[in-house]
Amino acid sequence: MEVITYTKPTGTEKELKYQKPVAKFMLMVANCGVMRCPVDSEGNVGDGIWLNDHEWIKTIDEAKEYAQMSLELDRKSNKSYHSKRSFIDDTLLFENDNAVIWYSQANRLLPQYYTNKVLKPVPHPQLVFFVAKHINRLAVVATNQVARPSLKDKVFHAPLANLYSDQHLCLGTAHLPVKKDSTNIKEMEDCLLASRYSGFKFMSLKLPESMSKSSTSTCETFWESLQGKQTFPIEALLETSKNQTLEQWIDIQFEKIGSSW
Repeated sequence: MEVITYTKPTGTEKELKYQKPVAKFMLMVANCGVMRCPVDSEGNVGDGIWLNDHEWIKTIDEAKEYAQMSLELDRKSNKSYHSKRSFIDDTLLFENDNAVIWYSQANRLLPQYYTNKVLKPVPHPQLVFFVAKHINRLAVVATNQVARPSLKDKVFHAPLANLYSDQHLCLGTAHLPVKKDSTNIKEMEDCLLASRYSGFKFMSLKLPESMSKSSTSTCETFWESLQGKQTFPIEALLETSKNQTLEQWIDIQFEKIGSSW
């Protein structure tokens, strides 16, 4: 075990002053005792002397004290310890080193931005977002729920523009933030909900009988009809595949990024 020297804080000194660690001696632990061996500037170990119990326990205690002060200094200098305190976002569903998953509340009123028009706030279904942390990939589905989603809930296509039939977002000129984690949910969400829609990639809705189904532009007309409404008509949601659950959908998203949860 290597032990390094240090200067103890004295008087009103509050913090350990950092010095590059230099090995002055080495402790050799044997079944019959502990030997202290000097170490020269080249790292060569010299002949040592056996320490009595009091001496080697004192040496270990001093090393532990130095290590504790070093950790405290690291803690104080680490900017993350000075960040604004906050609770975990209550919409967060799951997070690991590879992805973050959250949901947005059902019937949330949001404007929609299209190339040639802006819709007044319209109600949206509950949406579940999946963002990969190491690549630029955002996928989203809808549920027909109001309460916090569960793994057994059926999932539907998010009935929004700029999404492909495999539920991932065409980013276009939108940019996911560099920091993709649970502290940045709004910025990631805005890549879809606050971006300008260029058009619907496929027919992602069950349109009412009164609306033509010959063109995806009718999806935009559907959203126009929701202006002034407070509740999204869940009967308009289209299943991603027959009886697919949220758990199954999440499994697929992790497979697409070569990972698991």
